[in-house]
Amino acid sequence: MKAIEYPIVKLYLDEARKAFNECLYLSCIAVCGITSEIMIREKAADMKERENISRILKTLLKRGKISEKQFIVFEKIREIRNRYVHLNLGTNAEASFYGGVVEENGTATFVVEYIRQADDPESELLKFHRLFAETDSKEMLRLVEETLSELEISVVK
Repeated sequence: MKAIEYPIVKLYLDEARKAFNECLYLSCIAVCGITSEIMIREKAADMKERENISRILKTLLKRGKISEKQFIVFEKIREIRNRYVHLNLGTNAEASFYGGVVEENGTATFVVEYIRQADDPESELLKFHRLFAETDSKEMLRLVEETLSELEISVVK
């Protein structure tokens, strides 16, 4: 199967890499999310369901246009992107954000308590936010590049 040349994906992927290299991690995450959505919408070009990415992904999987592995990767990209784009800024922002981020390895309680007990909780919250954004942006780039390869979407000029 010949790779599909898609220059717009190259533009966005280059932008995401530049953002990461300049330590603009939130920008990298946002642009990786856009790149992922471009790939999803390309796979769904013949579908009428164009509004909800989650629903489109489920339909693509059901129709065999993406594999189970690709579905999981796209969902992971969407989940990371949404965690930053739709950040809960209420009184428990640190609990909702970091609880969701680090719950998997059992450190959520520690992180939230550390932030709450700090002399300057807001400053500590921002430090952790930046740390997680750096890690997540690196993971987003890896996932997007892996998916491009699997979907045989070429990013050459």
